[in-house]
Amino acid sequence: MIYTTITNKIEDILNIVKADNKIAEIHSNPTTKIQSYPAAIFFPVSVENDFETNQENMKNYNFSLYLVCQATQSSINEVYNDILSNLNDAVLQAFDSGWDLDSIDGHRVWVKIESGDITTSTEQDGLIVDSHFSIQIKVLTNN
Repeated sequence: MIYTTITNKIEDILNIVKADNKIAEIHSNPTTKIQSYPAAIFFPVSVENDFETNQENMKNYNFSLYLVCQATQSSINEVYNDILSNLNDAVLQAFDSGWDLDSIDGHRVWVKIESGDITTSTEQDGLIVDSHFSIQIKVLTNN
């Protein structure tokens, strides 16, 4: 139930950015073929469990988020300087203002989102630029 709640909330937040016409597609797994750019792809990576007290554990649900843009050689500067930078800012702002899960099933929740690498690759569809984010959701649970 916690994974489903977290996945739905991440998708809700990305839909806020999509409603502003900054994202064309959202996928909750990395196996779906992208039809329109820019796209957001997110998926769970791991769950870690730490002892908090003798009665509570801190579970860390880790997700990866990729913001993917397509470019031609003539528009690569526009992708880096305008499209991707504005999209990164919009996603960070949406998480800052949109994450309102103070609890899941009565358990306290924290969220942290960090950006990582920006990579460029040549794919069958052309030049692809993606920005990677790590999302960590901490949930305080009972043993």
